[in-house]
Amino acid sequence: MRHGKAAEPDPKLYPSDDQRPLTEAGRRDLEQIAAAMKLMKLEINLILSSPLVRARQTAEIVAKTLGITKKLLYSDSLAQNEVKPVIEEIKRAYKGETSLLLVGHEPQLSELVSTLLTGGPDMVLNFKKGGLIKLQIKRIGLNRCANLEWLMAPRQMAQIALGR
Repeated sequence: MRHGKAAEPDPKLYPSDDQRPLTEAGRRDLEQIAAAMKLMKLEINLILSSPLVRARQTAEIVAKTLGITKKLLYSDSLAQNEVKPVIEEIKRAYKGETSLLLVGHEPQLSELVSTLLTGGPDMVLNFKKGGLIKLQIKRIGLNRCANLEWLMAPRQMAQIALGR
C-alpha cells in the first residue's frame, strides 16, 4: 500500500521530508480505503510500515479500522529507495507471516512489485497514493516469485466503501 496524500514540501513547516503528514483530505480518503479493506475482509497478520510520518499515519488508520493496532511495526527498510533491504528483512524477520501489508513510498514500492513480478525493477506501475496491490508469494526473493492477484486505485476502494 502506498501512503495517502501528504502535505506539500515546505522547509518552514517540515524541515525534513520525513516529517510531512497526511493532509485532511488524505486522512478522509484513507478512512474510506480502510473501510473498504474491512468490507473486503482482507486477512492481514501484520502491517509493516515506513516510519516516515505520512506512511506511519496511513498504517495507523488502516490498523485501527481493521482492529489490528497491536500488529503494526515500523521498518527503516521501507523508508529507503532500495528493494533489497525490504526483501531481506521480510525473509529474515517475517518469513512466518502469511499475510503482510507493507505501507511505503514511491518509487520503492513500484520497484519492489516489479522485482517480485518480473525479476527486475523496470515494469511501469501507476501506484496512486492510497493504492493497494495484492501479490501471492510462496517464497520471497530478489527474483520473479510473485503472482499479481489484483491492483486497486483509491477511487475503486472508495466505491467499495460507499457500496457502489
